[in-house]
Amino acid sequence: MDALLEVTDIQEPSLSSFGLFDGTNKDIIRMYVAGAGYLAGAVGIGIGTRLWKAHVVKKGKKPSLMARRVFLLDIIPAVPGGFQIIKGAMHHKIRSNDAGYISATEELSYPPGVGKVRTEMFLAHEYVHHVQKVMGFYHRKSINLGIALEGHARCVGKHIATLYSRERDNPAYLYHYLSAGVLELATAYVWLCNRFKVTPDAKLAEPAEKFAEETSELSLHTLGNALFKVYERAKGRQMLADIVYGRFAFPT
Repeated sequence: MDALLEVTDIQEPSLSSFGLFDGTNKDIIRMYVAGAGYLAGAVGIGIGTRLWKAHVVKKGKKPSLMARRVFLLDIIPAVPGGFQIIKGAMHHKIRSNDAGYISATEELSYPPGVGKVRTEMFLAHEYVHHVQKVMGFYHRKSINLGIALEGHARCVGKHIATLYSRERDNPAYLYHYLSAGVLELATAYVWLCNRFKVTPDAKLAEPAEKFAEETSELSLHTLGNALFKVYERAKGRQMLADIVYGRFAFPT
């Protein structure tokens, strides 16, 4: 991969298996914390209303209808609390089957137990992000490079998948790329057709129409993959190295 990107002396990043607190999952932690806070509030309301009701009974008074139903107030924070917990769990499950790059510690986080091919391809994608950071083509406060970073990594991943499939006589590497890459391209195509009020080709639209209709925005990986297909077609594979050296001018 270093040869493909024309880089040398890149210090190898450290490796770690996926963990909730590995630095790549702050959004999931926030969901869990928010959900726990809401649920704690619901429990507090429930306990408080029951104690108040018991106090009324102890005084020999009959609780009013409102007093007997006041415990239902704990539903108010319980609903968003449960939603946040479920949302966090869903993201957690998805993320635990993906990889990530922790730029602060130059560390590649990978999911355990997904097989040799998927692990290697996950690490290849995240290693591109490591090279991007080392070479200075990475996140900046002044400009959002997310689409370019993910598109560049996807494009490099395609070449690595093709190379490994050929050298190791194992089509699983190429399948790993195609299983996500083709759907992303089809989704981007249908999304663009919908935006510009153009009828998409039925054969291309079929696998992606559902995903394109359900979202008004596409992921950075999907947009980047589609965009860099155009860039590579126009500029050739040399574009992959030119980007990390700042020799590639993005069209404006």
